[in-house]
Amino acid sequence: MFKAGKAGHAGLKESLALIAHCLGWKVGRIIETGDAVVAERDIRTQYLEVKQGQTCGLHQRAEAKVNGKVRLTLDLKMYLDAAEPHDAIQIEGEPPLNVVVNGGVAGDHATVAALVNSAPRLLQAKPGLLLATDLAVPRFA
Repeated sequence: MFKAGKAGHAGLKESLALIAHCLGWKVGRIIETGDAVVAERDIRTQYLEVKQGQTCGLHQRAEAKVNGKVRLTLDLKMYLDAAEPHDAIQIEGEPPLNVVVNGGVAGDHATVAALVNSAPRLLQAKPGLLLATDLAVPRFA
């Protein structure tokens, strides 16, 4: 299902390419993998039940090399009954950053918020086909 494009986070490779573009990095091919996460025990949610041994989610990863070295990695684990769900960002630099958002950010809500908050910037943009990086930087007035 993953290789057929019917499972996984839509746009993970594109998100990685956008980050590289914003950094001014030229990347070669982006490698994306996806593996099933298998339930270690029975899981019941308000919507469905997953038996031990069945697929309960996905581990998806995208990597990009710059000058032959892996410089960007997006590692996404989406599965039921995850212990301590969170979003994390690690940046190796000066200073190094390791940011953890406990509980994570709901992807659907974040996408809608990004779209709604881009409306003022879109209204001020020049006509034509633009990249997200062509829009003004978001700000709060």
